[in-house]
Amino acid sequence: MLQCAVAVLLLVFGLVGDPVSILVSSFLASKCFMQTGVAVLYTDIAEVFPLALRGLGSGIANGTGCLAGVLGGCWWPPSSRGSA
Repeated sequence: MLQCAVAVLLLVFGLVGDPVSILVSSFLASKCFMQTGVAVLYTDIAEVFPLALRGLGSGIANGTGCLAGVLGGCWWPPSSRGSA
């Protein structure tokens, strides 16, 4: 089903001359490609890496994201005031 949607969007992108239609169809087609890539990537990762290593990588990524959220919240307000 996703392949049919991408095919239709790419046909609209190639055959229509309206700039708005070209922009919308290219945006939607790129979103479909990204979603397909994520599904393929998750499938390949599950076959290549062992469970313990995947868990470790997920924990490091989650912890780094949370730490960046805290540090970003502390750093962003002083940097947005500008230098006086």
